[in-house]
Order: sequence, then C-alpha cells, then structure tokens
Amino acid sequence: MNAHLVESTRVLPNELEFVVFSAAPEINPSKQSGHKLMPMTINGIGTTYFGRKNIREYVGMCEQCQSHGKLTDYETGHFFSIIFIPVIPLGRRQIVAECAACKRHRAMPLKQWQTLREETLNAGLADLGENMENAEKALKLIYDMTVFNQLAEANELAVVCAKQYENDFDVMIQLGSWYEQMGKEVETEKCFSRAIEIDPKHPHSQRIQAIQAIDSQKPQLAAQFLDSMRPGSSAYDPSLFLLFANALQEADLHEQALQEYQQLIKQAPELGADKVFRKRVKLSEKIQGTPVTMLPKAGLFG
Repeated sequence: MNAHLVESTRVLPNELEFVVFSAAPEINPSKQSGHKLMPMTINGIGTTYFGRKNIREYVGMCEQCQSHGKLTDYETGHFFSIIFIPVIPLGRRQIVAECAACKRHRAMPLKQWQTLREETLNAGLADLGENMENAEKALKLIYDMTVFNQLAEANELAVVCAKQYENDFDVMIQLGSWYEQMGKEVETEKCFSRAIEIDPKHPHSQRIQAIQAIDSQKPQLAAQFLDSMRPGSSAYDPSLFLLFANALQEADLHEQALQEYQQLIKQAPELGADKVFRKRVKLSEKIQGTPVTMLPKAGLFG
C-alpha cells in the first residue's frame, strides 16, 4: 500500500533535544526553543558524530520538513575533531528520527536515553499488567517499545493484540498502521482487511479500499470509495486525491484527471507552484487540447 492510512508519527520523549544544521536558512536555532546546532566543523576543527551502532531505518514523516521518507535511529559517538579527525570524545549520544531529506533529528546522551527507556517500558508493562484487557495501554506499549528500538518485544505484543482484539475496529486500524510503518506487508493487509470486515463504511475503511483500488490501477473503482471523502468532509485529504488524479491520468482518463487537479488547486493552492504537479496538469491539458491552462503563473517562464 503506497499511501498511509494513519501517519505513524511517534510520540518522542520531551527530553530529546531537537538538532538542526546551522546552515539551514529556514531554521534559526538561537530563536527556537529546544533547537541546538548539529555538530559541525570549520576548516577541519569542531565537533562531529563518529560511528553508528544499533541502527534502525524505517519510513515515517519528518516532524520538521514534513517529508515522508526514511528516518533513522542509531547510537553514535560525539567527538571534538581536528583536521576532520575525531580526537576528544565528548560522550555517546542516541540519535532519533534523523531525516534522510533534511538531516534534522532528535538527540540525547546515551546513558540518559537508556535510563528513560528502562523507566518508560517498566511503567508501561506495569500499567498493562494491572489491566490486561486494556487495548489502549497495549497499543501505547507497542509504540513505546518501537521508540526505544525494542522491536522483537513490540512485534510479540502486536501478535497477541491482533488475536485478542480481532473484533475491535480501532485496534485493527492502529495495528495495521504500525505494521505498515514496520514494513510488514502481510500483517498490514490482514489487519486492514479485518477492519474493513468489521466496518466497511467507516472513513478509514473507505480510504483503505480507495488506496487498494489505486494501487491496482482501478481509479474508477477508487472513485466509489472516495465520494464520501471529498472537500467538506472531515476525512478529506488532498494527498489522497492527488494519488487519485494521477491514477486517472495514467489510465488515460484525462478529462476526469483535470477535474480532480482543478479541485486540488482550489483546496491546496500551494500545489500550483509544484513542478511535478504542473508537469502533470500540462500533460493532460495538452492531450485534451485545453486552450487556457488552469495553472497559476509561476514566474517569468510559468
């Protein structure tokens, strides 16, 4: 499934510092609470991270640049460097959710991270132990285990939850989303399919089926599931309708694709400046012989 039903944004501990490149013009760390400069060197002298252990790569949304792609957690050494050579160790750090696109991430001294991990997971296990029937506590523990890279334990608990709460729509949705983030396609499909069986008319179920139809190159089938999620609905999501519009275009349904693109420009005007989006619109307009483009002007050569 290419699009995500529920964005699995992890709730990161408040103690984690947010770290940015000093060169990033859109972020001024000195003016934003909690932001610290990423290690950097000038003429070979400065600080740097060196080495990586316990690496975990996964797909998610960067909390800063909002791009959806690869995020990485790992342990690393923090060093003072001379001539780009790490010389003086400044301690080990835990890096969390480093974005492949913008490189921003969160960080914490490794010992503090290990203490926080022990306290959080012990508290979660104790809470669940008091009420083994509490699905909310079980799901929270799965996500806490994931944050602290205890993936084997998280997976074991997820398997138990999938059996214990197989008739609970919300649990199936949450577990399916978690499995999707973990890259487990078979388990994702099972949970989402079970959710659809429980409540096929729920907006989440409609979204799942729409995405499945789009992935299967059946945009006209997808349209049936998207009708209840159009602008004005609380379930409306421009990114989903952009997938739909592109699928219509790829099926040579250019008139319908242009109708969807026009609605997208109305609902999300920023798309009008996106180069890829503009290229798609122009392609369908050319094929349809549209005399006047729907696109807003984009500079001298727009």
